Amino acid sequence: MEQDEDGRVGELIEQLQSMRGSAVDGGSPDRRLAQEEGDALWHQQASTERMEMLERKGEEEVAATCAALDLLLEKQAELEATMGVSSEEIDAIERLYDMCQQGRALGAEVMAVAKGLRDMRDLPSRSVA
Repeated sequence: MEQDEDGRVGELIEQLQSMRGSAVDGGSPDRRLAQEEGDALWHQQASTERMEMLERKGEEEVAATCAALDLLLEKQAELEATMGVSSEEIDAIERLYDMCQQGRALGAEVMAVAKGLRDMRDLPSRSVA
């Protein structure tokens, strides 16, 4: 598709160049003015074609993103229906899970500190023995 659009832009550029060449060669009294007008027309047409191509690509990307989002929402609805759980309940479960993970990490830190304190307490009795 991109090659087709690039080919179309190339054809338009060639047409505009030939139009510019015929305007300049046509014996216009002010050749410089005719060439400038041809250049301006050529640049304007090329710019317009590029903008239209970018707009089409942008619209296609937005449409693809919306389709992906719709699919995700549909899958979420299927999961909620299958599990019999609402999205709010799923969010609450995720928060509880995160809190449990944080508690586990904190517990491991407390255990490490307790072990360190126990080792420090036992250290003087070991040195005496």
